[in-house]
Amino acid sequence: MFGRECVRFRFTARCPFCAAAWLSRSISRQAVRYFMEAGYVPAPYSIFENVQKLEPGYYLTVTNVGVVKTQYWSADHIETDQSLGSAQESYLLDELDS
Repeated sequence: MFGRECVRFRFTARCPFCAAAWLSRSISRQAVRYFMEAGYVPAPYSIFENVQKLEPGYYLTVTNVGVVKTQYWSADHIETDQSLGSAQESYLLDELDS
């Protein structure tokens, strides 16, 4: 999760940082809606306003000029093995176990 306010930038893997005095503790209504509908808050949203989750496959670059989010990976580019569509269930289970 990361957040910015004025010239401050914070990054953490856990939510306790969200209790920082400089950060607004306002709850995001959109995040609450996602939580009520799906049971979790998807990235880039977080339960707090002005705090975002970093999506899978992205990294942040922080400079004096600002913050840039760059995608380095996407599941959309994974090629599927078409032969697995006609494989026997026992073969697939063996592949998973190995």
